[in-house]
Amino acid sequence: MKIAVIAPSPVPFAFGGAERVWLGLTQYYAYETKHVCELIKVPTLERNFREIVNGYRQFSCLDLSHFDLVISGKYPAWMVSHRNHAVYMLHRLRGLYDTWPGDLDTALPDDALLGPLRPLLEGPSTCRSQLSEIFGEIDRLLAADPPAHWLALPGPLIRAVVHKLDDIGLSTGSISRHVAISHNVCRRAGYFPQDAEPEVAYVPSDLGLAILKEDDAGTITGPDGAAPTFFTASRLDHAKRISLIIDAFRRVEGPARLVIAGDGPQRQELTLRAKGDGRISFAGRLSEQELARHYRTALAVPFVPYDEDYGLITLEALAAGRPVVTVRDAGGVLEFVEDGVTGLVTDTDPAALAAAFESLLADPERALRMGAAGRERVRPITWQNLGTALVIPSRKRPRRRIVIANSYLLWPVDTGGKRRLWSLAREFARTADVTVVSLGRDDTPAEEFFFSPHFREVRIPISPEHIDAEWALTKKLDETSVSDISAALYGHLTPALSRELRGRLAGADLAIACHPYLYRFIREAWEGPIWYDAHNVETLLKDAMLPKTPAGRAVLAEVAQLERECVEGAERILTVSEDERAAFRDMFGKPEDRIVLAPNGTDIPADPLLERGRREALKEKLGVHGPLALYVGSWHAPNVEGAVALAGIARERPEWTFWFVGKMCAAPELRARDLPPNVALLGLVGEDVLQTVFAAADVGINPVIVGAGTNFKVIDYAARGALVLTTSIGIRGLDMKDGEHVIVAERERMAEALAHIAGRGMGAHEGMIANAFGHVRDHFTWETILRDVVA
Repeated sequence: MKIAVIAPSPVPFAFGGAERVWLGLTQYYAYETKHVCELIKVPTLERNFREIVNGYRQFSCLDLSHFDLVISGKYPAWMVSHRNHAVYMLHRLRGLYDTWPGDLDTALPDDALLGPLRPLLEGPSTCRSQLSEIFGEIDRLLAADPPAHWLALPGPLIRAVVHKLDDIGLSTGSISRHVAISHNVCRRAGYFPQDAEPEVAYVPSDLGLAILKEDDAGTITGPDGAAPTFFTASRLDHAKRISLIIDAFRRVEGPARLVIAGDGPQRQELTLRAKGDGRISFAGRLSEQELARHYRTALAVPFVPYDEDYGLITLEALAAGRPVVTVRDAGGVLEFVEDGVTGLVTDTDPAALAAAFESLLADPERALRMGAAGRERVRPITWQNLGTALVIPSRKRPRRRIVIANSYLLWPVDTGGKRRLWSLAREFARTADVTVVSLGRDDTPAEEFFFSPHFREVRIPISPEHIDAEWALTKKLDETSVSDISAALYGHLTPALSRELRGRLAGADLAIACHPYLYRFIREAWEGPIWYDAHNVETLLKDAMLPKTPAGRAVLAEVAQLERECVEGAERILTVSEDERAAFRDMFGKPEDRIVLAPNGTDIPADPLLERGRREALKEKLGVHGPLALYVGSWHAPNVEGAVALAGIARERPEWTFWFVGKMCAAPELRARDLPPNVALLGLVGEDVLQTVFAAADVGINPVIVGAGTNFKVIDYAARGALVLTTSIGIRGLDMKDGEHVIVAERERMAEALAHIAGRGMGAHEGMIANAFGHVRDHFTWETILRDVVA
């Protein structure tokens, strides 16, 4: 087969990642297959409006009919017309798409001078026959000497022109095969036609392949024995966020080094930023051999770009067996860096990044294990696999696209409701691309968080008008928290909500309303199937929470009507208990076959059942003498009220140590109490600390006496080998029995129950602990609960 790889040649010329892709593909086809291949590059300028349009025009006029296959991958090369045209998408012109300035208007000028060009640009057609008319109208407009700001870059007019030309060039009528360089690129809104089924094929790094080859020959080396070194290599510009790495490293104490390779416009600024810390050095541009040496002798490779298309540095570091330290919004990097497995993923914050550096310095063996796992992760990425994917398309079924609408931020996962949503989305993401659209406070930045290649959160800050309306309602309702209700009542005051839902739902397969509060916005945005993930029966829950005033009753009526609409419009309802299932049937008349039981669950840790001796040793290490009771809870009224009651119980049992963990520790009602000395408020802790706390606890207590659904606390305690002491309502929906799985005691008997437990000794309860663990393992892991739901 005769293959043409077609690409723009940048003016002025620079050899970057895209040039490596085109050259590598051409060489693979020419020297390692029976195909013949030519790399065709056309000089392309893009400094202003005219040059960008001319670039698209010149590629649209190329005649490559003497080839059997054309492969393009970067604007404007995909304007080439060919009967067998495969697009290998690196990215579109990002400044006019996903990095478009948020404060810049997208509306075309309201002026008759645009004439026939406006309907051409705004019309839905993607037929190539329009091209001559579009280019002709653009020439007419330019000849009329339009206002200079019309031709601004970026600007609404060039954005509309490029979007239209891309839509024509990339339409399924013009392109026979759509392939993306990464899942991150594949997911970007507007990058592929809605009726396209893009595949993903990773491009290899020649340096990475060479390092792997040397590794297989047994010649690869490890760290050089000098001070532990963090090494990174990037173009020194804002998008790569080298400044974040520098700021984080300066927080690290001790004998460590940071070596930064590369050059770019930020070189001087970054040098000044690192001034005064002799551990930081800039290596400049390095040869392939020098890069390989630095990768091999590093402890780890920090790479923290913003929404990277792909990131060859990631492949090179992992090929050298070095873990990559990155951040949650790094984009394509996260398709290879799995937190704790092939590297570390942190928040985009110097303190969080510094903590990751310090954890690797403290445990270099862990760094080696993650690096070894990363090497195997990137080993299958070869020119052969990429070349085959572009010539012979796979027939695998494309992933479903699911959009979940939520009235509060998902991350950090610090409440039971967030844990449920996180776990549901994570399970769906095993087989689908999942986007959670969340409302944040007014100080929340509009951004995307990537948790895995197929799982992201889109954060939308609510507008000042929305905040004002919510606050006025809060005052009417006697200071009752109503952020979820205000999302339903005042979401229209945050226009980005509807706009984001319309964009994300375009081409989706399923929408999920997490709670009913954004249901109407989902339904306005599209007509496809909607599921309702009902954490509670909201009408009953709000009836218990809202004041019994005219304003409270009016708002309750709004909630009841909204939930009725959501229940009636939902194709399926996920409910947490049989009681709620019956309520949806009886209150709203929903057929039972449309209501699926999906209780709250947990994940079983790697080492849940510590032998008694190990648990006692851990307690001693943590400074705890005697039995330890744990209470975990969010800042939810029943949890806070339970904490206040438990503080009184603790006063009666001074031989016990009580640890309170979670947001409830910050509640004024609890802080105002005179707590006994055996109560420690640990507050909100990180996942590593939380797992240590669970592992040390002898007893997990649940003193809650009101609520709905299934209780996370009890499940978590049992899954981590603690004896569960709970009120009767705490085991609702869990099918656990007093004396077999747990000890049931109402609050007035909890002090007595703790005395009885301590008197018998923890060894006497091992059978009950094992029964509870087995019950949760078999019935209440997220994988088990959601297996049929997400299928």
